[in-house]
Amino acid sequence: MTSDTDRAIADFDKAIALNPNVAVVYTIRGLAYENKGEVDRAIADLSKVLEIDPSDQVAKEGLKRLGVTP
Repeated sequence: MTSDTDRAIADFDKAIALNPNVAVVYTIRGLAYENKGEVDRAIADLSKVLEIDPSDQVAKEGLKRLGVTP
């Protein structure tokens, strides 16, 4: 059974394929991965956010929660 979170992640994957430079999509997908306990994927997405927008506070806070210093 596919969860709502899994369906959302699939939608975010499609959005990123269309435009890989929209930070908010990586932010939301990263938070979804965090919610699922997929820490490595969450860290990768939130780190990508900071590559696009180094001032993004949501990504910084998320990385801190995951034990990574942004």
